[in-house]
Amino acid sequence: NSEDLRKLLITGGGDLRSAVVDGRDALKHMLKKTSDELGTKKFSTISMDLQKGGRSVGGRETVWNLMLDMFDFLVGNWDQVQHSQRQRLLYLAVVQHDSAKVLALILANADPNAEDSHGMTVLHEAAKLLHP
Repeated sequence: NSEDLRKLLITGGGDLRSAVVDGRDALKHMLKKTSDELGTKKFSTISMDLQKGGRSVGGRETVWNLMLDMFDFLVGNWDQVQHSQRQRLLYLAVVQHDSAKVLALILANADPNAEDSHGMTVLHEAAKLLHP
């Protein structure tokens, strides 16, 4: 049912984020696990036979096609995705005043000088937190 699908997508999204940070092997393992779990579920299909890029849209096929699209994106943009994840984690560590995590992320190549879409860096954020 749709509640099962929603739970699977939410859980899969969290697993996907963790796997991206953990590396390619973790990503492959997560996709295999989710694929296996998806194979045991029965989802109702959309009554109309919709097409998207030559693929059916509805039920299990929709979830599988979304997973394939995410996988293709990650493979093609692996370095950028990892960088973005590290930058998000660095920002969170700064606003949570977690200096140990900040140091660990910088040592893992998070860039404290990387600018966001507004030209701000986590150093700017840290300064704002110290001097509101």
